Amino acid sequence: MRIRSTLWSWLLSLCPSTSAVERKMRAARLNRRLCRKERGWMSAIIEVMSMFTPSDGGAPRTITIRVGDLREEPDGLWSVAVDVLGFKTDDHVRRKGAHWLNTIESAAGFIRQLAGGKVRDYGGTMTPLLLPP
Repeated sequence: MRIRSTLWSWLLSLCPSTSAVERKMRAARLNRRLCRKERGWMSAIIEVMSMFTPSDGGAPRTITIRVGDLREEPDGLWSVAVDVLGFKTDDHVRRKGAHWLNTIESAAGFIRQLAGGKVRDYGGTMTPLLLPP
């Protein structure tokens, strides 16, 4: 399915790797989490995890970003669910777009803005980086 391959390409671009073997292992782990049939829609769930270490010396926290449930809405627009979990507040939103690729790009931009903004606001570092700079 073309949507799945585009989602995988996008996901792997969010996860910088050091080797081809590591990329293949990461893709295999993610593939086990992918896809369940739900009401006639193929629902892909992408989950990326990282460790946030606050600069104030607080305890490190696991940050989880999930993107999934890409679907065409009855009004003709596409939407995708985005979750950013692990900061002081958890965020759950649906991003909409004119077509599926626009929706995925919108989700990526939203994640970059939200997670990057929280890291700057709270101070600290992410390991590994959730999003390339």
